[in-house]
Amino acid sequence: MFEMWIIIIALISWCMLHLNNQRSIIIYAPFNVVKILLAVVVSVALLVFFWNTDINNDIRITLIASLLVVISMLKEGISQNKVVKLGLLSESLQNIESIEIEEETDYCRVQFNKSAKNSYVLNLNCSKSELLHFLSSSSFRGNIIQKINR
Repeated sequence: MFEMWIIIIALISWCMLHLNNQRSIIIYAPFNVVKILLAVVVSVALLVFFWNTDINNDIRITLIASLLVVISMLKEGISQNKVVKLGLLSESLQNIESIEIEEETDYCRVQFNKSAKNSYVLNLNCSKSELLHFLSSSSFRGNIIQKINR
């Protein structure tokens, strides 16, 4: 039972720590409904397959399943000095070598290249001009590559 309380306190502390990342996001990515639904399905499957009569194990499984759902609902986007991906993974804009921007009809597809083989993509709810203006006033000092739609 003591172990369960340590897990609960650690998870609450972790959530409070990442609230600051969530508040600092300026340009948001749209919510991905598929990701949230997939997390809910996996969480329910965890509860169904691993539920037993031991209350301590049941509470642990419930905490893990709820943590999975909470992580899937966290926001993604860009703050003044970092990129927040998956709600909790953040990368400083100063560590990014280049950014590739491709404007679609209702969003911007932005690829952040940390190195030649290390990159990730966010779809942001903004126009290319808004994003360029934001990046010029942020701490980003790398190359900006603008792709043209065909």
